[in-house]
Amino acid sequence: MSILALAIAIVALIISILAYQRAGGTADLKKRVEALTAITDTLREKTADTLSTVDLKKRIDTLSSLTDSLREKMADALTKMEKVIRKEGEKKGE
Repeated sequence: MSILALAIAIVALIISILAYQRAGGTADLKKRVEALTAITDTLREKTADTLSTVDLKKRIDTLSSLTDSLREKMADALTKMEKVIRKEGEKKGE
């Protein structure tokens, strides 16, 4: 009786191995992992590109605000310089 149970277990094991291989087995898993790896790499590159674009936009915005601030300071300095030059011109003209 135990020999019959062992034979049935071996046959069941062989059938399950064949079914696993027919369903794809490890080869199918390898293909799926490779596909997911390729997709992950692509997404990683796109994320890096997006982050560098966002960083570049922040830098441009910062540079723009600094440029505006420098323009205002330059305009103030030119106005003061003009006043000083006019005063000096008036003193020499007197």
